[in-house]
Amino acid sequence: MVLLDKQQSSCYKYKQRIFLFMFIIVLFEGNVMEKERIIRSTRKEKILTSKDVALRLGISPDTVNEFARKKILRGFKKGRQWRFRLHDVALFEKTFKKVA
Repeated sequence: MVLLDKQQSSCYKYKQRIFLFMFIIVLFEGNVMEKERIIRSTRKEKILTSKDVALRLGISPDTVNEFARKKILRGFKKGRQWRFRLHDVALFEKTFKKVA
C-alpha cells in the first residue's frame, strides 16, 4: 500500500512539472518565436563580424560594437562577439550617408 502511495505522488508531481513547463512555454512563446525567426533568417543571410562592418562603414570596430550596444545598429551576439546581418548593415549605411 505504501509503495502505491509513493508511485501516485511521484506521478502527480511529474504531471505538475509538465504543466508548469507547458505554462512557461506558452508564457514566453513570443520570445521563442522571435529567436526562431532570427535563427531562420541568419541561415539565409550573410553574417558579418564587427571588423567586416567597420571596414565597410569606414569606422573602428569598437565604434561598431558601441552602436550595437546602444541599439543604433541592429545586431546580435554570438557568444561574446557581435554579429550583423548584411541587410541591416546596408540599411544603416543608407541612413548614415544621409546624415553625413
